[in-house]
Amino acid sequence: MLVSKNSFFACCVLLFSLPGSLQAIFPINILRPYDEFYYLNSQGESFQFYGVAEHGFKSQGRAENGDKVQPFQLWQCSQNSLAMFNGFAPDSQEGQFVNQFGNIIDDGSIGHLIPKADVEYNGCVMSARWYVPYDISLSIHVPIYSMSVKNVNWCDLTLDDGNATGQLVRQELTSKIASRTQEFGNLYLGGWKRTGIGDLVFAARWMREFPQIKQLLRTVTLNVGGGLTVPTAKTQNICNALDINFGNDGAAGLFIEGGIDLRWEYHLRAGIDALFLHLFNSSATRRIKIDPAQTDILELVTAPSVRDFALTQRYNIFLELNKIFRGLSLRATYQFWQHGGDLLSLKTNSFSTNIASTARRFDDWTMHNLIFLLFYDTQDDFYSSAKVTPAFSFYYKLPINGSGSILMHGIGGALVLNF
Repeated sequence: MLVSKNSFFACCVLLFSLPGSLQAIFPINILRPYDEFYYLNSQGESFQFYGVAEHGFKSQGRAENGDKVQPFQLWQCSQNSLAMFNGFAPDSQEGQFVNQFGNIIDDGSIGHLIPKADVEYNGCVMSARWYVPYDISLSIHVPIYSMSVKNVNWCDLTLDDGNATGQLVRQELTSKIASRTQEFGNLYLGGWKRTGIGDLVFAARWMREFPQIKQLLRTVTLNVGGGLTVPTAKTQNICNALDINFGNDGAAGLFIEGGIDLRWEYHLRAGIDALFLHLFNSSATRRIKIDPAQTDILELVTAPSVRDFALTQRYNIFLELNKIFRGLSLRATYQFWQHGGDLLSLKTNSFSTNIASTARRFDDWTMHNLIFLLFYDTQDDFYSSAKVTPAFSFYYKLPINGSGSILMHGIGGALVLNF
């Protein structure tokens, strides 16, 4: 059966006509439960169980301009410990403390610190898929993560040049930055380690292969689907300055996805797929800026707020040598994530929403990865009467570019059991 031009055009419209704008998830390239290209090639008859595991290492940050930086320099090149006291009343505890330094002109060094740390994680997604009539499948995906932020060091940029003000800032503030943030804002600046689940995902997909009667093109496969993300991950720890949330900041979400891949003669296969995730607004108490000069990690004030999420975009473009030896396939994938800027609204009149919204962590960010995958499907190695046929894959994820994000190298693998 030939795929019609109308069907192809409709698929393209679905994939590329949606706009994208707002940030949704923490900008880090860990395994996500709705990203299924690791095992898309294998299809079961009635039921499929599969899991994918990944180890992330060699973390790096990417600044707004794409430069490689320390992981927690993704928003600013340094954190301003003096500016974190801006916006407080002069007679407040914070105001009285910072008044001892007098009027200091920000030269980019005095009071500034660079947070240095390593991020590592292990993650897995356990999934089950049921095949129902009309080429439709229903699935559930459970992500589990173990992450650590270690080797934390706050590098003081305050010059030791004999300047009396600089010496006072070093003595009373920057050398004691961890205790000062605890004292004035109950804010912890050290490392951490945590294991927990991410956001649960329920999904449905329609997928059909259309044989072609052309000289080189053998099949065209279309898929389209969508699903629901349920906020089962632990919410952001606002008392930990370097915390990374495993889910979508306590928000439920809906996503749609779709793709097309072409299989030619000579074992050649290529395709593209896209996913768009929209999260509903989330109300929570969050760290906020109360002065434009403040930096994102050193924020002493918390306030109730509403975070306005919009679209998260993810694209995969792959080229594959399909079944070059029995069920063995080799695939190279370019993966791209993109966000715009979040909107934050405060649920209090004590502070300015306009100032709070200037935090860089609500700005746009991107991530670019190359993923090299080896896949083996054993379906052709078993008799048709076999009750279970496995498939498995191994891959390496190479971060190549990004902005406002934390990127890690990753190695992983997947196991698929078709019933």
